Amino acid sequence: MLFVSVLALGAGASLVACGGLFGIIACEGDDTCPSDLVCVAERCVAPGPAAEGEGEGEGEGEAPVLLTSTFRVDPCLADVTGSLAPASTLEFNGDTGAIVSDGVEVRAAGAGVAGGIGFARVTQVDGPEIGMFSTAGLSLGSAATVTMAGTVPVGLAVCGDVDLAGVVELSGRGFPGGAGDSGAGGVEGGGALMGGSQGVSDPSEFTGGGGGGNIDDGGRGSSTQFQGSRVDGGNTGGDSLLPLRFPGSGGGGGALTTDPRAGGAGGASGGSLYLYVSGALGCSTGSLQSRGLRGVDGGAGGEFGGGGGGGAGGSIFLEGTSVAIGADCLVDTRGGAGGGSSTGQDGGLGGFAADGFSCGGLDGVDGAGGGGACGRVRIRGRVLSLTEAAFISPFLVPDTSGVEVVDVP
Repeated sequence: MLFVSVLALGAGASLVACGGLFGIIACEGDDTCPSDLVCVAERCVAPGPAAEGEGEGEGEGEAPVLLTSTFRVDPCLADVTGSLAPASTLEFNGDTGAIVSDGVEVRAAGAGVAGGIGFARVTQVDGPEIGMFSTAGLSLGSAATVTMAGTVPVGLAVCGDVDLAGVVELSGRGFPGGAGDSGAGGVEGGGALMGGSQGVSDPSEFTGGGGGGNIDDGGRGSSTQFQGSRVDGGNTGGDSLLPLRFPGSGGGGGALTTDPRAGGAGGASGGSLYLYVSGALGCSTGSLQSRGLRGVDGGAGGEFGGGGGGGAGGSIFLEGTSVAIGADCLVDTRGGAGGGSSTGQDGGLGGFAADGFSCGGLDGVDGAGGGGACGRVRIRGRVLSLTEAAFISPFLVPDTSGVEVVDVP
């Protein structure tokens, strides 16, 4: 096992749902709570033995105190009554709040509670909004696939326990890749400084697009000239997954300006998801995938052109009172490979931490695109049971370089 820890505060106090749609009452001391509540683990709760100072810690057989959501979301409110149990497909739209299950819209667009399921746009400090849903339950069987739509990260808060036996598929759901050669070179990938640079077009040489950045830099797009110009991959987004945002996508490849334009488009980046479960979150046989997509090869139609950069892997934030990731659960946020060049060179591989330390995309060669960087995984809980083998790289070697584990005291 990679990490096993058991930490708790205030076992025995009962949690109280207060406030509005996602209402909870955060606190810093008893004097900041209503008169009938006390402050435990930064949350106002009804008094209980542990809240009164008796039986601190967890006795044998006692459940840990429920974990408060990082974004202060409470899915266990009385007006959140709707549960989701798709047979095959489930899609959340973070822009509008709409949910489509097995081809049928089960929640209409709009803020507030609709169909028993809540939705609001949650603001982050120095980051984009999150399209946050709250539901009374989620059942994801082995035949079900969850996807996301929209231009912002998606959050899902679930009351109770969740066992992920199906597929959560976010690959390519972040920023779209930059377009291939458009006259003056490819187009930069999305994601501000994390987007891969556009490939260069010139009468005598061209370059592939740069790979998108996330936890590390994207790979550089290369020139067809020996020691010629290279274009940079996207920059790293910093050491922490928060604020939750889309990573960089790949830049478009360039082409010779004397020929028809044939640079390849960059690959889209993986999407970003926040999943909070008030009880136990488990994944024994399912998968959470947010891979960056491969850049498109240059040279379509027999012309000359550079490959597009690969998109960076996405970001996944898992949070629950307990979180258990088994060896047969796949958590995959690898970066996409760069597109190949019309010269026959393959693009740089996406980030996979081959040396155990780096998650950056690899550089392209002879006009090929650079690979996208690895994505990020953050796991937060009071009780954590994580198996290293669940975090897979392209060569089926355990890769935990992009995983940030947060024990909650």
